[in-house]
Amino acid sequence: MHFAWGTPQVQLPWEMAKWRVILATPVLLEDEVHGRLPVGAITLVSDLDPKDGILHKLQKEDRELLQRVERFLAEAGSKVLRPSYSDRSQN
Repeated sequence: MHFAWGTPQVQLPWEMAKWRVILATPVLLEDEVHGRLPVGAITLVSDLDPKDGILHKLQKEDRELLQRVERFLAEAGSKVLRPSYSDRSQN
């Protein structure tokens, strides 16, 4: 297994899987002290048959939009988890 943008992390046999499509977007904190520190992931899941779901459709038809969605989720997650950003929002 590896931790990469838009890469399925687990592949179960179709009949065993609760989720049909899983998209995990890594959340990284980046600073001079820690460099690029992985702190979690934002995961979008669907129990629809892949041919009926929007994640599969985006992957097939509009990969650029899917990449923009992933970058947005990663940036939002990073801002929420960045201590200095979180401290400012509470004032």
